[in-house]
Amino acid sequence: MNIREVKQHLENEKKKRGQQHLQNVLGRSRGELIQPFTDKQWDKIRTRQKSSFSKGKTAAYTSVWNHNQVKIA
Repeated sequence: MNIREVKQHLENEKKKRGQQHLQNVLGRSRGELIQPFTDKQWDKIRTRQKSSFSKGKTAAYTSVWNHNQVKIA
């Protein structure tokens, strides 16, 4: 096999895997294995708010960069 044949073979295999995955996903989403939430189940789901907030000003506004404010003679 030369380089072109190898590239073509790999591309065909990639397409085949994608089609296989699509068929698996579509098969499961039609009620065989996966079912959507009911209204009661959906209402029970609680999501938390963002838990990490900004910790103040960045380094550009703090003493790390104060040497930039020194006047050059």
